[in-house]
Amino acid sequence: GIHTPTGGSLTVKGQEIAHFSPKAAIELGVGMVHQHFMLVPTLKVWQNAIMGAEPTRRGCTIDKAAALAHIEETCRTYGIQLNPEQTVGSMTVGEQQRIEILKVLMRDAEYVILDEPTAVLTPQETQQLCENIRTLKKMGKTIIFISHKLEEVMDIADEISVLRLGCLLYTSDAA
Repeated sequence: GIHTPTGGSLTVKGQEIAHFSPKAAIELGVGMVHQHFMLVPTLKVWQNAIMGAEPTRRGCTIDKAAALAHIEETCRTYGIQLNPEQTVGSMTVGEQQRIEILKVLMRDAEYVILDEPTAVLTPQETQQLCENIRTLKKMGKTIIFISHKLEEVMDIADEISVLRLGCLLYTSDAA
């Protein structure tokens, strides 16, 4: 929804989508974790996690208790470990990526798009991400894992599609 399509069509749950925007994507259960994170380093984890979907008290002040409760519940449900009070700028890249994933899950995404998620991760962080992806898959989430690292793709994918210059070249079961 960030870029206007120049061709083709987009279908979610069997329904063709005519006007797709980031807001429409969220409403349809589509969440995106960008290669370059969309976090404010001077804010805390909890502040970044609720940005754009802030729970409020009487419609005017942020309800921090409700925000923390939602974050805690989501982290517990999906096995994500984060300190909500930690400042984002003091965190590792892997921890920041978990915040991005948390943001998507807090908005009830059924479809999670990960754009080159391991490009800047250490091997240990990559292993942790793959475990998180397996957990999400077991919970019924659809994961779109965009990567050029074939070993990682083969490790976690059920189905693989190969694209070149925006054109679909091939789709097959990972096996």
